[in-house]
Amino acid sequence: MKLVKEIYPFVLGIIVCFFVFQLANTGRFVGVFINRFSPCEQNPMNSFPCFGIYDITAMGIVVIIGIILIVISIYKTIKMFRKKL
Repeated sequence: MKLVKEIYPFVLGIIVCFFVFQLANTGRFVGVFINRFSPCEQNPMNSFPCFGIYDITAMGIVVIIGIILIVISIYKTIKMFRKKL
């Protein structure tokens, strides 16, 4: 039970990162939200939306945060099992 209390915030953070990644992957939230405050002019010759880079950046940041949380939770789990031995 102590293990669950130790890694619960990290698992919750990983789940939140997953949902934010999926939300940014749709391309209809992060970039569109930022585009409201800082509008960009779409190049008609480019099929990629000008605010799409914000979605890609958000996904990259969330992946990095998720990997850090996974490493921390694995470290804490290993540390807890070593204490028991």
